[in-house]
Amino acid sequence: MKRYIPLAIWIVVVSAIVFIPLKIISVGFMPMDDALRHAAKTISGKPWQDILVMRGDFPIDPSPGWQKILDWVHAMHNGDVMTDTWNLSIR
Repeated sequence: MKRYIPLAIWIVVVSAIVFIPLKIISVGFMPMDDALRHAAKTISGKPWQDILVMRGDFPIDPSPGWQKILDWVHAMHNGDVMTDTWNLSIR
């Protein structure tokens, strides 16, 4: 009996890790602005100045590494906007 307790704990933990995000998605949750701006940049391919209202002295990408990762995920999903909005907005 004692050898099954750790297995039962792992099953509960893995189930929680899988089912909690599925429940959140099933109720129609959409992430708020910060996550969506990263998805918008990746999906549109536009520079930040075309997506956000920015000062003129802010010409650089504030997160170039993150955007490269999101571009890669976007390419893996063949440009599916809805899938990307979910996948790219979760960090």
